[in-house]
Amino acid sequence: MWKIDKIQKLLNLHWVYWTLFFVIFFTSLGVSLNYLEPRIHADSAYYPNVPFGEQLFETISENLPDSDKNTILNSRGATVKIYTTLFLDYPPFVVSATGTGIYVTFEDRNYILTAAHMVADCNYLYITTGHSESADCWEIAYVDEELDIALIEIEGPLSTRTAISLMGSINASKDYSIGEEIYYSGYPNDSGLLTIKGRIAGYSYDKFLLQSYAWHGASGSGIFNSSGELIGVVSAVQVGYDSQSFELIETIVYGAPISLIDFSLL
Repeated sequence: MWKIDKIQKLLNLHWVYWTLFFVIFFTSLGVSLNYLEPRIHADSAYYPNVPFGEQLFETISENLPDSDKNTILNSRGATVKIYTTLFLDYPPFVVSATGTGIYVTFEDRNYILTAAHMVADCNYLYITTGHSESADCWEIAYVDEELDIALIEIEGPLSTRTAISLMGSINASKDYSIGEEIYYSGYPNDSGLLTIKGRIAGYSYDKFLLQSYAWHGASGSGIFNSSGELIGVVSAVQVGYDSQSFELIETIVYGAPISLIDFSLL
């Protein structure tokens, strides 16, 4: 248990760092620690709660408008799962964690778009599609830790995923309308692939806030508006503090807009 003086020092940190701290910490819950292996091997023995393979009976509700159906298909068709080893400055210091990414292309190169706090080193990243297909990290091409967004370049295309073209779908503005519906697909709580619906509720600094739901494993999920545009990635959930204890507010989700990516650095 942390000493009182250490807690007091941590309380003085900016709320953004607290938010990212809790996202990383709770991302590590429910998964095994990996202190020895430099590369993560995704198998059912190592991650006993992670279902592999395609989910059965996947259909899109016929009650939805065609635009929503297409958005859901785009979202699910480009989503991948990420396994990573994170090195922290606080206990337990080294953790193995799961997260989500979105398969994208930019200038004929293949990338996985995800949250920056899921990225450490190529030797500690493993990407899988759920179709017995995997991809190795070729290079961590772009990281913006403040925005919490990253691009991982992979060596070749994924045959079982449909890439989202960044320049073809990117919204040049981050001023998305309040109340606009969004979807994201990911792997919250080590579940199978789930598609979550929500709405843009507001803004906080360089991120937009979603009235939705997120939990560990959803970090890095691609956020789509109802028109099918990829507009951002899931970054964090809000953390509340009532002067006595911390509380995760899973229904307020931070989204990092991809419109703020500096593509000149790629």
